[in-house]
Amino acid sequence: MSLTSLQIKNAVNGQLPDGNGLYLAVSSKGAKSWIFRYQLKGKRREMGLGSLHALPAPQARAKAAQLKVLIANGVDPLAEREAERQVAKVIEHARAAAQERHHHTFKVAAERHIANHAAGWRNAKHAKQWGSTLATYAYPKIGATPVDEITPADIIDLLQPIWSIKPEHDHRLCRARSRQSPA
Repeated sequence: MSLTSLQIKNAVNGQLPDGNGLYLAVSSKGAKSWIFRYQLKGKRREMGLGSLHALPAPQARAKAAQLKVLIANGVDPLAEREAERQVAKVIEHARAAAQERHHHTFKVAAERHIANHAAGWRNAKHAKQWGSTLATYAYPKIGATPVDEITPADIIDLLQPIWSIKPEHDHRLCRARSRQSPA
């Protein structure tokens, strides 16, 4: 028999059965949450479903009924939840790696290189020329490309139009690419 609203409201420390393996757990501090108890392959298990505040009694009962169907089909709800968490971790890791990879573009790497080495160059004008040359010729073509995806063909395509007419720019662009490191 299910707990009444009044029984839920007045529940104190302990666990009260609601039926179908669902229990209302009340901590010594008065926090209330739902526990689902079940047995699968001779093993007793307990699965937390959430707080009373987040999961009202009708929803907790519906969730318990769904879990009973899984168990009847031989599926362990705790193992299923853990598998879902693992998949979510893998997806999050892949998303973070893709985000990191996105941030390690040629433009980001080149700007980092200029910032790290500008102090050793002849003067501030020289550093500004580096930035200007890259902004004019390299960034429009490969600025947004992740460093590890830039190919020799990309570099040739970038340099071909300016090879003979702007040798100083060509020289800077070649040095900028050769000094880039993936880390």
